[in-house]
Amino acid sequence: VNNLLFEPQSLSVLRVAVNGLRKFAVGNQGGYATWEAGLSRGMDALNASHDAPDITRDEAHSQFWKLDGNASTQLPLPAIGRAALAYRGQVSAQWSNVALFGSEQIFAGGMGSVRGFREGLISGDRGLTLRNEVVWGNVPVLAGVRIEPYVFLDGGQTQLVANQHWQYLAGTGMGVRLAANAGKHAFTSELLLGRALVQPAELGSKATVLLATMNYSF
Repeated sequence: VNNLLFEPQSLSVLRVAVNGLRKFAVGNQGGYATWEAGLSRGMDALNASHDAPDITRDEAHSQFWKLDGNASTQLPLPAIGRAALAYRGQVSAQWSNVALFGSEQIFAGGMGSVRGFREGLISGDRGLTLRNEVVWGNVPVLAGVRIEPYVFLDGGQTQLVANQHWQYLAGTGMGVRLAANAGKHAFTSELLLGRALVQPAELGSKATVLLATMNYSF
């Protein structure tokens, strides 16, 4: 491109991890907690690209060490009238002492991480995301469709080794999950309305987003 040559990169990554799950009850409602911790090593095997002997920390590495972890929980909350409420939380984090290629970085923003933003808005070689939501779990089934409304407050931060600058996101909003089954067929959908609370200044004014997903299996 523009007379510049780009060398394709090939990574071989070995990851080992341990995890756990605990289920419990609070009153007559169930809860759970999960956790996982992992260690990744960028290998120089299986035709992987090799780092130059004089590579610096702020250059993307093919050979690297990376720590990562995540945990989640669901805790029953006091009911409001007949509404059964629960708190769900999830935290994910990773750390590396050298710059990484995009496939090994942590991303924040979107329905799968920090809600209220588009997907993968910020990224880094190290960082953390935190998701919090309160769900209404016993909404009456309507025409065979299970309905789960929720409100959320999420946050995240990432840092690139190259510039040592932390970026932050926080978003809030509400959403609803839908699910239905018909024989072997299954339908799920999610509708989310979110608002940015904190974001890097270079992204301009804080926006409100409306996102939707739909899945059908047969």
